[in-house]
Amino acid sequence: MNDSAKTDATDARLARYGAPSHEVIDAWRLPRGRKANNQTTEIAASQRARLLFAMTESVAEKGYNATTVGDITRIARVSRSAFYANFKDKEACFVAAYEAAHVDVVDRIRRAQTSNMTSRERLQTTLRVYLEFKRDHPALSRTLLVEIHAAGPKARAKRDWGHQHFAEMQRRLYALRQAEQPDLPDLPAPIFRGVVAAIEEMTATYVCEGRTDAILELETACLMLLEKVYG
Repeated sequence: MNDSAKTDATDARLARYGAPSHEVIDAWRLPRGRKANNQTTEIAASQRARLLFAMTESVAEKGYNATTVGDITRIARVSRSAFYANFKDKEACFVAAYEAAHVDVVDRIRRAQTSNMTSRERLQTTLRVYLEFKRDHPALSRTLLVEIHAAGPKARAKRDWGHQHFAEMQRRLYALRQAEQPDLPDLPAPIFRGVVAAIEEMTATYVCEGRTDAILELETACLMLLEKVYG
């Protein structure tokens, strides 16, 4: 693919995310409480979103170690000064991308659940939304599931934060199941972390094998695991 074709392909993906109103601005949002209320802020938000997107694209293609700040700014089509206005370094950009993606998938899960769902339905919905997110964002999935191991201690600490958050979500789902089935025993906290890690490992295997588009095949196996653990 020549440079012009690569640019067109990148523009097409960015158009899918849109700037500043595209999904990426919603999904890769600024920290809560900051809203684009004028043109300058909208431009800054758009640049940040494009940089996060570019980080995941470049790392998925080249790997974390081979990706440079220049690669990121070229894909994002912003200046190096804009990059450093948002992030201290490449690792900080990676960490921000992980956090933004985590917030996005959690929001999607919450929106997909309804108050009249049973605990089992909530569990199924949580899993389905998580797997669909991985399937629909293959570059992001490869970056955050595979390349995170090369991204340094701060990135791994952010992954641990994400795992803990997902584990707490699982604990709450189990508490709802206990309310429905009072004979179920309490489970120690490491069980929930273990469930989260196991599901992530299964999805990472599919991503490594280039089968991200088929990742929903894991739904049955993951549900069997959850039902076995939770009773």
